[in-house]
Amino acid sequence: MTATHLNVGRNVAWSYISWITSLGIPLILIPLYVRLLGHQLYGEWLVIMSIASYLGLASFGSWQAVGNRIAEEVAQGRRHEIGRLMSTGFIAWSVIITAIVFSVFAATPMLIRRMMPAVDGKTLVAFYLFITLSALGFPLRAHSVMLRAFERVDIEQRINTCSNICRIAAMAAVLLAGFKLIAVALIQGGAMVATGIASYVAAIRLEADARPRASQWSAPLLASLVKPSIGFFGLTVASTLAFGVDNLVIGYVMGARAVTQYAVPFRLMTIVSGGFAVGISALWPTITRFHASDRVGELRRGFVMLMRLAFVIGSAAGIGLWFLGPGFIRIWAGPAIFPGRATFGLQIGLMMIQMLLTPADAVLMATTRHYGYAALAAVEGVLNLGLSLWWVRYWGLSGVIGATVAARLLTNGWYMPVAALRTIGMNGGEFLRALVQIGNGVIANESV
Repeated sequence: MTATHLNVGRNVAWSYISWITSLGIPLILIPLYVRLLGHQLYGEWLVIMSIASYLGLASFGSWQAVGNRIAEEVAQGRRHEIGRLMSTGFIAWSVIITAIVFSVFAATPMLIRRMMPAVDGKTLVAFYLFITLSALGFPLRAHSVMLRAFERVDIEQRINTCSNICRIAAMAAVLLAGFKLIAVALIQGGAMVATGIASYVAAIRLEADARPRASQWSAPLLASLVKPSIGFFGLTVASTLAFGVDNLVIGYVMGARAVTQYAVPFRLMTIVSGGFAVGISALWPTITRFHASDRVGELRRGFVMLMRLAFVIGSAAGIGLWFLGPGFIRIWAGPAIFPGRATFGLQIGLMMIQMLLTPADAVLMATTRHYGYAALAAVEGVLNLGLSLWWVRYWGLSGVIGATVAARLLTNGWYMPVAALRTIGMNGGEFLRALVQIGNGVIANESV
């Protein structure tokens, strides 16, 4: 077994261990949230989480740009560049997040009261607390990025596993003890800070230059990261509009209780699709290394294999959820949570689409061939927002998820596979022949 196979196996294994522990977060905590916080208060927390998710935009896409650049430097034997990359990214992110947090604090009262007019002071305190803790952990994400770039996804996922277990135990304890949103925000935000600190310690043990130093700040290096970062930023913005805006639209038009009814089944979809995506995300640094080393044959074989898995697993998951999902949701989260067959069916459809697009997403993101993807994703995000605001008034929850499905199919639903095939040097006919044949003879011959 080669070193590459060992690295990939180790990274994928720990990614799934982490994913399994992360399943406990919704499976254990959502019933507690719904029953102990109530539909209204839990809906308010979901809106808070949706607003806070926009903090991820503060990296302006540079997390992935820095990660890809580090992986390329390691693959090509230029580890002396790591210190400059880490210091430049860390300092830039610290400055940006500080400015954004001050802006968020200024705008929060108006924003929260606009989304949830009946919100009380304790909910605002929970929001402020969660934002502050999230901001403290934000720059430390650089070290998690570095671990992945070094193909030490296993270390990153060990940290996440410990964080998940501690968070589940702490959250269940405070909810059962009768505490509400402030305690929930403290634990959720505190877990982010603790994960960041653990990643920092692991990264500097792996590479001493991972410790940020002002002397290694490089404005030219930062400038060289702008172009790829803009593309990744566009994808982040578009993803937020495409998938993070639904709860806000529902909360604005239908109220916080409807957010709970929509978001809990949707969370079940993300658990299933995430189970497939987590293994592929562990392969990103390996894809970057293969691309940087011009190992096209491995990329082609891997892409075809992942697409086969996506078809099989996506179909099985969709059928299973359609027949078993409604009963499970009623037992898991309560009878009032199921959103109806139409909405649930569209959520399953979106999950299957996402699984089929995951291999293409990995290729485009890991090879920094994401510019067309990003441009079309921006169109997708705006289209989804517009359609959601329009259709929610006619078809309620079904209109919101229907808008998301339609926007995806009209834009990146067709573009991403085409762009990924172009990146690995395959045309549609070659891909289809390789997809249906038992072996990989054609692709293997091309890689010789």
